[in-house]
Amino acid sequence: MPHISDRLARANFIVSGPGEQSSATTSKLFAYGTLTLDPVIHTLIDRVPNYSEVTLSDWATVAIPGVVYPGLLPQVGRNSFGRLYSGLTVAEWALLDAFENPEYTLERVVLDSPAISALTYVWRHQATSAEWSAADLTTSDLAGYLATCRRWRFRYSASEYTPDR
Repeated sequence: MPHISDRLARANFIVSGPGEQSSATTSKLFAYGTLTLDPVIHTLIDRVPNYSEVTLSDWATVAIPGVVYPGLLPQVGRNSFGRLYSGLTVAEWALLDAFENPEYTLERVVLDSPAISALTYVWRHQATSAEWSAADLTTSDLAGYLATCRRWRFRYSASEYTPDR
């Protein structure tokens, strides 16, 4: 059984409630940044899960200084566009949660039309107000990030990963 982090376990309890099925098998993931890029998600979990394109109102996908990935911040009047992944396995949830920066919180959000509940990673720290877009990534940025993802995945698979960093 894969290690379920405290962050994922707390989100599971909030979404599913005590005694119900694990969010790791039932919750959907709203991805808004680098996890919406097929090469990135495939590098991490060896597949591109089923998804639909969705919008999250009153939230913004913003640039984080010094890194290529974005943060998600509540912001009235702005929209975050992304993917709603479904059918993630317990192992995939555990891997993605381990991969995500520990500075993110895992929170429940309600997406637009139709209203669908999902978990997403929310940034609660310093960021710019500049909108983040995958189209702004240079070929070099993406290649470097994919190399980082491959190295991380190798260490994770080799059990060098330490839960809850």
